[in-house]
Amino acid sequence: FHIVYIKKYVFPFLLSNNKFVYQLISFYICSMKKLILIITFCLLWVINYAQTFNGINVGTTYNVTHKVLIKSGFYKTDSTNNKVNYIGKVVGEDCKITIVCTPISNVVWKIIVYANTNYSWYSAKSSYNRYKEILSNKYILSNEYMFFSSPYSEGDGYELSALYKDKCRFKSFFKDSLDNNISLELISFKYEVVNTVIQYENKIAADLNKKEKVEIANKTF
Repeated sequence: FHIVYIKKYVFPFLLSNNKFVYQLISFYICSMKKLILIITFCLLWVINYAQTFNGINVGTTYNVTHKVLIKSGFYKTDSTNNKVNYIGKVVGEDCKITIVCTPISNVVWKIIVYANTNYSWYSAKSSYNRYKEILSNKYILSNEYMFFSSPYSEGDGYELSALYKDKCRFKSFFKDSLDNNISLELISFKYEVVNTVIQYENKIAADLNKKEKVEIANKTF
């Protein structure tokens, strides 16, 4: 019955109404394009988890990341703009983590890990080399800087002063299999105090962050 009905009434109507057919086909094509874009974006998002830190996939939403951190024993200390700070322990060492989110979708595009604090050049360099070895086993070392600028040099006893005055640079850059960025660096925010800092940046989420900032600026001005 249905087949006969379609042949007798539906087909003649479609053939006699070109405008309706055109609109129907256009709607179908547009819907398929949107569906393909959504599926492609989701697939890219899912496979872009080559970066991980302490069970966190860099590039997930803030809510997911927050739950993983709390479950791992971290607690939230404060937040400013799109940055949220946590304190906890990683491999038995005190650790501070900063989560950086996109301004609209609240996706974590960067994680900054302050792995440990050192008060001597020997311990700071040992920490740097230890984490460099760990990251090198997981990611590809793409570049690095290790130098002192005049009047400082390694072995002069003033290495921590050089770091604090930005006269010393120890930084390594890594790439994962999906071209996401990871960096390791010795940083001194306070005189004779050195932090080993690891940064994870998700490429897709970083691009999203830029687009959302442009969108906000366009709406504001």
